[in-house]
Amino acid sequence: MTFSGSRPIPWIALAAAVVVIATPLGVDAQFPRGLLADRPAARAPGGASCSIDTRPLSFGNFDPEANANLDAVGQVIYSCSNQAHQIRIEMTTGLANQFNPRRMTATPVDHLEYNVYLDATRQTIWGQGLYGTDVYYVNNPPNGTAVVVPVFGRIFARQDEPGPGQYADLLTVRVLF
Repeated sequence: MTFSGSRPIPWIALAAAVVVIATPLGVDAQFPRGLLADRPAARAPGGASCSIDTRPLSFGNFDPEANANLDAVGQVIYSCSNQAHQIRIEMTTGLANQFNPRRMTATPVDHLEYNVYLDATRQTIWGQGLYGTDVYYVNNPPNGTAVVVPVFGRIFARQDEPGPGQYADLLTVRVLF
């Protein structure tokens, strides 16, 4: 696909990959490996348990010459027992090892800057509560009921000519209870 009299537009898509973890507060967890991992419900010593699952962000095609950001919505879904009095859901930096901006890569030199947010206005970066980020936090989550938390993503407009390809990042989502 080309613009009239212009250079070709690369086809770019995000194949978002997310690892999910349920961890009782104060208990170290070994992070699972792979692109999408489900873990059985983790149990805290007091009997509380939580499970977590995700529906990753899928941005579709990115046009580097467009003047608009490319937005997508994913989901984090959690369920906890009534002994879980507080939960905190964190998200890691991804492969670029930074929160703002996060980076998806296709090759060692090609990347797209993006971020993941807690709010639809895309102002509050979802992270670990450090370096200008915030976490999803709730007191007394509903007992045994799946709760869907939207995840708002944005690829920033007018990035310098990324090459065509499948761009991806690997974020870890963890629920602490």
